[in-house]
Amino acid sequence: MTLGRPLAVVLLALLPTALLAWLLADPARNGPFNIPLEHLVITSNVSIVAAVVAFLVARSALQAGHYPTLLVALGFGCMAGLFAVHGLSTPGVLLRGDRAPDAALVTGVSGQLALATAALFFAVRYTPLAGWLVRRVRPGAVVAVVVLAIMAYATVALAAPGRIAQVARVLLVLTGSSPGYDPGSYGYGYGGADVTGGAGWLPYVGVASSRRRRYRSSSGRPGRRRGGSTTASCSSRRSSRSARSSSSSTAGAASSASSRPRWSSASSPAIRSGSRASGRP
Repeated sequence: MTLGRPLAVVLLALLPTALLAWLLADPARNGPFNIPLEHLVITSNVSIVAAVVAFLVARSALQAGHYPTLLVALGFGCMAGLFAVHGLSTPGVLLRGDRAPDAALVTGVSGQLALATAALFFAVRYTPLAGWLVRRVRPGAVVAVVVLAIMAYATVALAAPGRIAQVARVLLVLTGSSPGYDPGSYGYGYGGADVTGGAGWLPYVGVASSRRRRYRSSSGRPGRRRGGSTTASCSSRRSSRSARSSSSSTAGAASSASSRPRWSSASSPAIRSGSRASGRP
């Protein structure tokens, strides 16, 4: 095999990095493009189509009776719905004049809120909270609350962007941002010396500290102590915990066999029909 094709693949992979280095080498090249109409049309249309697809997947999850898939679909639905607000609130198109500065702040906040809410739903899907939702909350109620929340936010953001902007400015200052920081500007026009573009360091410190706590909780080990009594006590505690876990797992299996949640991944029609076909009870 010749080296032409692998070399072309490597060059294509390095092209974005080379383009970024070229833009960062000269600030004059890295200027923002002011295309509000194109931003509104492209972002809004793509987001609305994505929201329709996401809620169609949510309907399929409701029919299949699978809560984890429903949570993932709602995460994508929130992302697409809030990104539609991000596009529709583009300043200078639908929101003009005195409402343009507030609309710029709503545009930036909506984009960040879309990613945050989607990440929340994706995280809940892999936590014990998903099991609690299966047992306690009707899936149709969750879908209704999400849809109503997106519609309420879109109504307030487009009809009265100043309301969202007031709350956003207070929250930005409380989290360490500069008073004149606008997340929709992506750092352009900020005259301060802060390398974060006015966003402040608190969000970065919060993410770093949360990752550090997660790393310590997953890989942390108890402090080492001298002496053989500590080793013996630790081994006895481990054995007692294993005995309790085995007994609790046996009791839990017996109780789950008698009282399984009706709306869960194991109660889907496909799984029930497969168990009848194989002759299992």
